[in-house]
Amino acid sequence: MRAQKACFTLHGADHRDLRDIFQEKGWAAAEMLLEYAIPRDKKPQLTDDLALAGITYSTIFPDLEGLASDLKFQFHIVP
Repeated sequence: MRAQKACFTLHGADHRDLRDIFQEKGWAAAEMLLEYAIPRDKKPQLTDDLALAGITYSTIFPDLEGLASDLKFQFHIVP
């Protein structure tokens, strides 16, 4: 949580869709959640924009796998 500044974390053991959880609890998901559909062709630009803002794989996943993903992205290595 510290590395991600708690911006990319959800906690708990319930792995159901958030809409299902909200509906069960009587919460209005439309008032509490926003969903953004990102067109496939815009994802590379969005990834670049996030990297410029300092949000990379390793800031979201601060482990060796996140670091490896960062390096692959930075050096354009495609598995």
